[in-house]
Amino acid sequence: MSQEIIKDLDFVDDFLKKLTLKKFILILLFILVLIAYNRGIALIYALVALILATYIIAYLMPIYALRSVKAKRVIKSYATQGQTLKLSYVLSHEYFFSRYMVMLQDTLPFKKPSENSFLVPVLKNNTSMEHELICEIRGEHQLGPIILESGFPLGINSSQITLEHTHDKILVYPQYFTIKNIPLSANLKNPHQGDYPIEKTSGIDEFIGVREYRYGDPIKHIHWASSAKAGELIVKEFNDINEVSMSIVLDLHKDKNFGKEQHTTLEYAVKIATSLAIYALEHNISLNIYAQGRRSVNLQNLKTKEHTKKVLESLARVKSDGIENYEHVVGALSHSLGNSTLVLFQNNEKLDNMVSHLEQKGYNIFLFNFKTYSFSQAPTPNSVKHYHHKNTHYYEILNGANLEEMFS
Repeated sequence: MSQEIIKDLDFVDDFLKKLTLKKFILILLFILVLIAYNRGIALIYALVALILATYIIAYLMPIYALRSVKAKRVIKSYATQGQTLKLSYVLSHEYFFSRYMVMLQDTLPFKKPSENSFLVPVLKNNTSMEHELICEIRGEHQLGPIILESGFPLGINSSQITLEHTHDKILVYPQYFTIKNIPLSANLKNPHQGDYPIEKTSGIDEFIGVREYRYGDPIKHIHWASSAKAGELIVKEFNDINEVSMSIVLDLHKDKNFGKEQHTTLEYAVKIATSLAIYALEHNISLNIYAQGRRSVNLQNLKTKEHTKKVLESLARVKSDGIENYEHVVGALSHSLGNSTLVLFQNNEKLDNMVSHLEQKGYNIFLFNFKTYSFSQAPTPNSVKHYHHKNTHYYEILNGANLEEMFS
């Protein structure tokens, strides 16, 4: 008997949990109509009419409240990882009377859905509001659509509309740190004194091919035989063998990214690559960046600060979705990089043979070796271990390492 009572109580409890105000009013109206019909009491009929009128008003008013309401989002199209952006909304409507208790819901990256709702108590002809958005994750993110909702005045019924053309995209550039100095060699095949490049004094260049004439090319570089054959000016192209250059090769293999959220080997690699790239552009060092994935990166011969945005946009979009073996990618590129400092990244694989081969070819190498086991644990503050062997600078990096101290 007691078990049957408990079951009945559970049934009642479940019923009450599912019972909304709207359902309660409809059930109450039905009961009052039955009573009024059986008893013939005019006062109950009047009460039914009053409740029914209230219900109809509560149903129609939210629909009316959202008529002609428009919303616009104002935000920059780009930001840097960790930056706080000002996010503005402008709401308006065409009618004379104000709207009340309008809820604006937006789809925003880096935030929980419950944090993306904003209440506008009184919506006049034009109402503005601001919100802060912390750009926590590198990459391209979509905002929107904007959804407006109102349950005014009684909350019995709510109306909701999704505004078209309220999508925006934001590109979050990778975070980078300041580099004070790095040991770059200009031409290890033609050694010179010290670890840093010397000024070119001999004017010796290496012939690398021909190309179409560009405005400003020296007349003495015109290849007259090729020009006559092609019917347009063709010039000989040379490579400055003493020119300082840096080539960065990222590993985008889908199985070679370890860790979670912002503490992954790829995020650390992108941060290091971005920092080195910014340093190179600020010091007129010829820069090349390569990465093989679904969205590959192939940037070559970037030399000035004007290329900074191009670098940031490219590195912001890279993902660990490639299938190419990193050692094969580096090996294929090493035949065409000329005299360059190579920036490489090592996860679990052993690159000793490849590094030895590249050293024999005369490359100056920066090898960032991620200790992948540490990226399965919580990040802890630690220092980067650095040692130098032959032409290679080795950096051992644990999860939570202070990357900026590497080149301080």
